[in-house]
Amino acid sequence: GFLDPRIKYYSGRVTYRTEAELPDGFVRPGSRVLLSIPAFGSTAQVTVNGHTLETVWDPAAMTDISAWVRPGRNDLVIQVTNPWRNRIIGDLNDVPSTEKHWTTSPLQQKNTPPRQIIHKYTRLYPAGISQSITLSSEDVVAL
Repeated sequence: GFLDPRIKYYSGRVTYRTEAELPDGFVRPGSRVLLSIPAFGSTAQVTVNGHTLETVWDPAAMTDISAWVRPGRNDLVIQVTNPWRNRIIGDLNDVPSTEKHWTTSPLQQKNTPPRQIIHKYTRLYPAGISQSITLSSEDVVAL
């Protein structure tokens, strides 16, 4: 877990930047390069070499980045949006935030009784990128 509760309960966007050095032969005709982000907050927005791609919602999804990668250095930016639910749990635990905020949900008024009750002991959702991302290259097989 996180040691700093301001990060543990943070809800909002976090930007990760890295460079990926792809060896010769990794990007080749007739193959595709796939990006895997196996554990992240609610959504992940992927940008490769300045090209913004799809928003990833499912950690099991593989993002095809073939059209935007090249041999050698590649710039990768992933913007992860962390769940609002974690901040609510932090508020219930009197965890300080770096900013003043007030939150409520219209769902609390529409659903009677609520489908899920959030309390200070509710399990947190994953936040940020919490496992290593991977790039893989695979041959495209025609069916």
